[in-house]
Amino acid sequence: MKFPTYSERINGKEVVHCVDFTFDQVEEIRSLLDLVGQWKSTALYVNGQLRPYKEISSVIYCYAERERAYNPKDYCFGRDDVHEYNDNDLGCRHCGVNPYDWHGLQEFGVMQRNGTFVIDKNKLIYTVSRNLEPYMLCPALDVDAIRKRLEEIPERINPKTDPRWEYVTEWVDGKEVAIAVRKKSPRKGQGYVIKDYSQLSKDDDYDIGAVKVEPVKERTLKTTTAQTSGCGCLGCLLPILGILSVLVLAFMF
Repeated sequence: MKFPTYSERINGKEVVHCVDFTFDQVEEIRSLLDLVGQWKSTALYVNGQLRPYKEISSVIYCYAERERAYNPKDYCFGRDDVHEYNDNDLGCRHCGVNPYDWHGLQEFGVMQRNGTFVIDKNKLIYTVSRNLEPYMLCPALDVDAIRKRLEEIPERINPKTDPRWEYVTEWVDGKEVAIAVRKKSPRKGQGYVIKDYSQLSKDDDYDIGAVKVEPVKERTLKTTTAQTSGCGCLGCLLPILGILSVLVLAFMF
C-alpha cells in the first residue's frame, strides 16, 4: 500500500491488491517479489498479459544486479569479476555462447585438415536467439547490437594466421589434435612483470638456489573512477522501454 500506484478492485468476494511498476523501480519490484512472488494468489502482468513468475523474475533479478554493479555495462559483458572465462563479446551474459570458454566454439563448426575451423553461423545465431528469449523484456538488452556482433564473427578461423584465436585440443592416440577454436582472453599479459625468469628454462646448468631476488621498488597506487551508466547495456532503448516498461503485480488474500 505504500506505493503510489497501489489500487484495489473487487473480484467476486475477494479483494485484489494491484501495483504498477516500471524497470526504473527494479529494486522495489524485487523487494516485493521476495515477499509475494511465489504465492499462488500472485499474478504478474506485462502490458496486460499474464506472464509466469519464473520467466519475469529472472529478468528482474538480473537487471537489478546490473544496476547495482560498479560498471553496469561490464556486468552485461561478464567483465565485472576476475574470471576471464565469464567474459563475452556479444553483450549479454545469458547468450549461452562464449568464445572465451574452455570449449570455445566446439559445438558450432567443423575443423578442417588444414587447421581452419568453419563456423555454422546459422546454428550459432539460432542458439543465441533461443537463449535470449526469456530476457527479451530486459531494458538493457540490445538485440540489434548482438545480432551485428554475431555476424562479425568470421565464418572461417585459422589460429595460425589469426592471432586473436587459439586451438581447442584433445589427446587422440597420443597426439594433440585440434577440434575447435576459442578466442584468446584480452586480459592475458596485462600484468606488471616484477622479474622475468623465462630465460632460466633455457639454461640447463642454472641453480635455482642462486637466483637473486631483487627488492620491489616502492610504488604509488593510483586510482581511477570508472563511469557508470544506467541508460542501457549497449545503448539507450527508450522506444522499447515505452512498450515494455509497465509491470503489474496483483495478489489476493
